[in-house]
Amino acid sequence: MRTAAPLEERIDTLTGLRAVAALMILVFHAAVMTSFVHDGGVVGGALARWDLAVSIFFALSGLLLFRPWARRILTGSRPPSVRSYFWRRALRILPAYWIVVVIAMTNLAEPGGYSLVEWAEMLLLVHIYDPGASWPNGGLGPTALGQMWSLAVEAAFYVLLPVFAWLLERYARRGGSIDGRARRALVGIGVMGAVSFIFVIFLHYPERIFWLSFMLPHYLVFFAIGMALAVLLVWGQGESEGARRIHALRSSVAAATGTFLLTAGLAFAILMTPITGRFGDPFTGLFQEEAKLFLHALITFLLLAPAAFHRGHPDRFGRFLGGGVMRFLGQISYGIFLWQFVAMEAVFRLTGTPYFNGGMWYVLPLSLALTVVLSALTWYLVEFPLSRLGHSGTAPEPPLLAPAGMRVVGFTRGAPSAAAPSRPVPPVSRPAAPPRPARPAAVDDRGARSPVTEDRDVPAVLSAPQSGTAAGHAGPLPREAAGHLNALDGIRALAAFAVLVFHVGSKTGMEEGWGAWLVSRGDVGVAIFFTLSGLLLYRPWATAALTSTAPPSAKAYLWRRGFRLLPAYWLVAVIALLLFNQAHNDSQWFWAKWLLLLQIYDVESWWLVGEGKGLEQMWSLSVEVAFYLTLPLLAAVLARVARLGGGGPGARAVRLLGGLAVLIAISIGLVLLAHQPGMPPEINMLLPRYYLWFAPGMALAVLAAWAKAEPSGRVARLCVTIPRFALMSWTLALLTYAAASTSFTGPLHLGALPAHEGMIKAILWAVVGLLLVAPSAFAPRAGGLANLFFGSPIMRYVGKISYGVFLWQFVVIYGYYWAVGNDLFIGGEFWEVLGISAVGTLVLAALTYHLVENPFHNLGRYLGRTVTRSAPSASSAPHDGGSHAESADAQARA
Repeated sequence: MRTAAPLEERIDTLTGLRAVAALMILVFHAAVMTSFVHDGGVVGGALARWDLAVSIFFALSGLLLFRPWARRILTGSRPPSVRSYFWRRALRILPAYWIVVVIAMTNLAEPGGYSLVEWAEMLLLVHIYDPGASWPNGGLGPTALGQMWSLAVEAAFYVLLPVFAWLLERYARRGGSIDGRARRALVGIGVMGAVSFIFVIFLHYPERIFWLSFMLPHYLVFFAIGMALAVLLVWGQGESEGARRIHALRSSVAAATGTFLLTAGLAFAILMTPITGRFGDPFTGLFQEEAKLFLHALITFLLLAPAAFHRGHPDRFGRFLGGGVMRFLGQISYGIFLWQFVAMEAVFRLTGTPYFNGGMWYVLPLSLALTVVLSALTWYLVEFPLSRLGHSGTAPEPPLLAPAGMRVVGFTRGAPSAAAPSRPVPPVSRPAAPPRPARPAAVDDRGARSPVTEDRDVPAVLSAPQSGTAAGHAGPLPREAAGHLNALDGIRALAAFAVLVFHVGSKTGMEEGWGAWLVSRGDVGVAIFFTLSGLLLYRPWATAALTSTAPPSAKAYLWRRGFRLLPAYWLVAVIALLLFNQAHNDSQWFWAKWLLLLQIYDVESWWLVGEGKGLEQMWSLSVEVAFYLTLPLLAAVLARVARLGGGGPGARAVRLLGGLAVLIAISIGLVLLAHQPGMPPEINMLLPRYYLWFAPGMALAVLAAWAKAEPSGRVARLCVTIPRFALMSWTLALLTYAAASTSFTGPLHLGALPAHEGMIKAILWAVVGLLLVAPSAFAPRAGGLANLFFGSPIMRYVGKISYGVFLWQFVVIYGYYWAVGNDLFIGGEFWEVLGISAVGTLVLAALTYHLVENPFHNLGRYLGRTVTRSAPSASSAPHDGGSHAESADAQARA
């Protein structure tokens, strides 16, 4: 007997087909917006018909969503829970959609803005039912949201699908046997499909009603195609006579993939002819409309059927659609659909290209790159976490771009997909060591063997023991065993010099050329520093939250932070206040606020009056200190949230990530508030405004702790995979930085920004920080690009002294200007000042590190251990340790 595949089984070829459809829609829209559909000859004419991809999406929805109901209709199995179905659909669709809608309708709004009714219509996906709406883009929706009409149609299908399934079940049950029920179900679905062709007649008589073209009945034929294929898939898994014929048909279709594709190509050639009407004509005749509908349905079936029946046939079609890249793009295809017009709008504005005026060959690749970046971020930060919640602890595997030869296992509920068997586990390669008893293979909480890889490929977060005192080991763990990540030291060095370059550019008045824009965005170093702090400082609390162990000692932690930061800062602050601030240093409050890093709560005195010369960059250190002080409380709140629903480490990790998403939402709200006219400048200095930059690092800490708690799980595999694609991640970070180095994120240098520019810049900096830090956060002990570059001895040393580089840079710049008699903002050649400042800062930073920072840091760790030992719960609390603080000697900078 053929075993029925689990309903949740992922068919990789369908995932790849979804990617193809998403890319076709993006290319179609780029061709339309650049008038390439009119000016591109035969190619442009072909691209004008790529709106066909919408039909493919509708059919995929019919197939994938109707499968459980098809099994119910044919086999009488337990029906799907309608309540759970709606819950999963809502979590899958709405959160990411709402994010894009809010961004588009606030930052890309028409001059008059949008009314409350229009906001409600868009957020609830009912805008297609309002014929009187005054939308741009031909009445399809607000700017950058014109494609959402098809999502509104999808939402209507989601809502009505349980009703369709109930009606089909009542009709099919009269068929008696499985074969009879299957035939009757197909007849009922055929009637659904015929409704579309009847509805087209209704659209044209007595006269063409354009807005009714976006109603669900117009597109039921495409959903019906997918539903029919779902019935055939379930039917072919049975043992009846009809089931055996369907199973043979499935094999025949898979074997005839080439014929299907060739026929689809011929049908597409007919679609390009005037028989389907002129492109862009909203009043196409009835015959042309019916012909177009039929050809779309035919091509959709010819493409979808081989993909749906293709499992077990490893030919080129399967390797292409089921390959790692296409699966990845398929997983993020919803984001590609959502973000494409926002990305395209950004490209048009950044390049100054008018709409419908050419530029296809640069608008398309730039839009594609930005769309993929935004889509991947939306998947990992919004869609994937919420899909786990919607599936009650189960979710699709996060997309992994697997290297050649590495297979990514398809997901089912608790078992690998039959289509993607796991590979044999390679033996562990270890250096020679004294004999010791063999240990059994690691077993996770589901009884599955943990994957074993070469030590050099295992991320440090997985291979290092948890922070704490090992059994029989008195005192702190060694630095290496505690999880110090060498590759992060070099990132700290890069961030410190980005801030230095930014400050030199602003003080020399560099304002000409593309280089000036790149230099003016060196403040991205602040976001990178905050991301590092979130990762390194939150690690022990994340581990405690997931493993239900005692959290680190807050008192010991604060001792270490204080001794790590304050002595060196006080040294630099006293020198700067005495040398460059004689006109203001005669009051006690002046000294108190600068020595206690409270100046950000009195912005006017240093931003407008000119206090604190030589210490201008310390605003970010003040924000860091606020984060340090509130982190124990914030971690306690997040840990409480993680424990609310019970469950294992994975469930707690998902709740932690949800809590961090809330922090990001609060931060974005404060960014928008801070940039509103009339807001006090202190709002822009408050810690919550920068959670957007700390939270990605904290999320990486959660993933690291999750991977260690479940070393055989999907997250552990993800942590192993990320460093292998370090170059891709850094390239995306560089592209994001380049996109931000334009007027799209505000003027050349710091100043008041409109709300949308301030928000875009803040989000892009969060993206850069995440993409830059993630590969190093999960890097193995040795090997790999992260260790090769950022973990090299020079980069590690500069990373160690990076706090001093941050502290001394303005003192050196002001000292040089005083020595040569130049004026700030207009004096000095950029490269000359940069060279002098870099050398002087490095020398002073090295001296400060060896004479001040390191001795006081060691003292702080000693006092922290003393405090921990003297605490009543010291015996049971894991040591967050000098070791974790050691790894985090990076966070003190800005």
